[in-house]
Amino acid sequence: VMDEPTAGVDAASREALWARIAEATREGLGVLVATHDFDEAGRGDRLVLMRDGAVLAEGRADEMIDATGGWVIEVDAPTDGSGDREEPAAVPTRSAGTRRHIDDLIERARTSGASFVVRRATVRDVYEAVIEQGAAP
Repeated sequence: VMDEPTAGVDAASREALWARIAEATREGLGVLVATHDFDEAGRGDRLVLMRDGAVLAEGRADEMIDATGGWVIEVDAPTDGSGDREEPAAVPTRSAGTRRHIDDLIERARTSGASFVVRRATVRDVYEAVIEQGAAP
């Protein structure tokens, strides 16, 4: 059992620790790692997402990501003239709906002058989708 094992650790030591954890699991040992780092959470064989002590979702990271649609459309809205820029909005493709709806979102972003990227969803995106929807993916 490891609680935040890489907190305050330099990058090289962090990678060495994760290599050792992977080696231990290949040898058949069970390793439980508690972390708030979403990138590190996705390295495990199984993932349990929790909030306020309650389990929100569990499974393999790649399966949970695929269940959210697997991709995120991240839109950065143009300024409103005041110089203020809204925070970028990340829309999981599952939430966005059908391929036609996704294409429509992209077209609206293009015509409004907003910039956007379509990227692979992450464990953080899964967590945020679970929180927003109030249910497991």
